[in-house]
Amino acid sequence: MMKVPNEFQKTLKAKNIEVIAENTNKAVQIYNELATKKRVVGAFHLTC
Repeated sequence: MMKVPNEFQKTLKAKNIEVIAENTNKAVQIYNELATKKRVVGAFHLTC
């Protein structure tokens, strides 16, 4: 799983952006669940 740098996570959280870092399968499940309840954006790293 790709590591999201702590400084980047802090920057996003300071802008009230929730960060969820999971493996792709789990991330897609979480994204799909959240998307049924609210507006969400996903950033998926798929090249490895």
